[in-house]
Amino acid sequence: RRHGAMVKAANADKGRFSASTPGVASRGHLLLKRFQDSEVAPGCLKSRRATPYDAKVEWDTTGRASCVKCGKGIAKGLLRFTLMLQCHKGWKNSSNCHYDCFFRHPESLKLASPSEIQGLSALPQKDSTKIMADFAT
Repeated sequence: RRHGAMVKAANADKGRFSASTPGVASRGHLLLKRFQDSEVAPGCLKSRRATPYDAKVEWDTTGRASCVKCGKGIAKGLLRFTLMLQCHKGWKNSSNCHYDCFFRHPESLKLASPSEIQGLSALPQKDSTKIMADFAT
C-alpha cells in the first residue's frame, strides 16, 4: 500500500518541471557535463555535433526567452547567456540566463575561461571586456 501511494505521488509530479522552471538546473536535473561521444545515448550524437559549445552569449532578438535562474523574461535587446546543460543520457538543453543570473548560476562556475563562451568575440569590445572582467571575479 505504501509503495502504491509513492508511485501515485511520483506520477502526479510528471511534467511538472521543465528546463525553464526556475531552480531545476540547480537541483541536478540538468548539469553542464562534458561527456565523451562514447558515453552518450546513440541519438544524442547528432544534437551534440549541432551544438558543440557549452555556453553562448548573444543579443536577445525576440524577448520571448525566460531566465532559468530567476524565472523572469529576458527583454528584447538585452544580452542573453545560454548554457547548454545535459541530462544523464547526454541530451543538450538550452538554459537562458540574464547577464547577472549567468554569473550566479552554479553550472557557469564549471566554465574554465571566457573563451568557452561562443559569441563573445562578436560582441562590441566594451561588452566583451566587461564579461571577461566579471568572469575573472
